[in-house]
Amino acid sequence: MKSHTHYLWFTTKQRQEIIDITEQVAEQVRESGVAEGLALVSAMHITASVFVNGRTTPLPTCAASPSGTRCSSRSRLASST
Repeated sequence: MKSHTHYLWFTTKQRQEIIDITEQVAEQVRESGVAEGLALVSAMHITASVFVNGRTTPLPTCAASPSGTRCSSRSRLASST
């Protein structure tokens, strides 16, 4: 079984930021030489998170809102149009 490990480190300018890492993940998949399988993308810090969006629609603006606030179904629908 073939495997590949790579770590990405980020320094942010603001307390909360959304960083698109799609290209970095795709590059690592290409470099790995793995033809089929899965890519595990994990936030290795308790206060970090990973959104899996597939670039099909933009994230709702409330996704970057301060902790404790939730996106309403209306904001999710508005972001997908």
